[in-house]
Amino acid sequence: MSQTNDNCNKSNALGTTELAALIVDALLHGGVLRKDDINRALEIVSEEIDARKAMGDY
Repeated sequence: MSQTNDNCNKSNALGTTELAALIVDALLHGGVLRKDDINRALEIVSEEIDARKAMGDY
């Protein structure tokens, strides 16, 4: 199996919480988001990820 395929294994997949944290962290470090907004941003991003998963839109 190639390295690319190994990286796509389910065991390497991020959960909703981890993916949301990664996205929010990138927005924070990019200067798009303020520290005061982190918790609300995590809620919003997590809800959006879960909704897209539920619809199979990922």
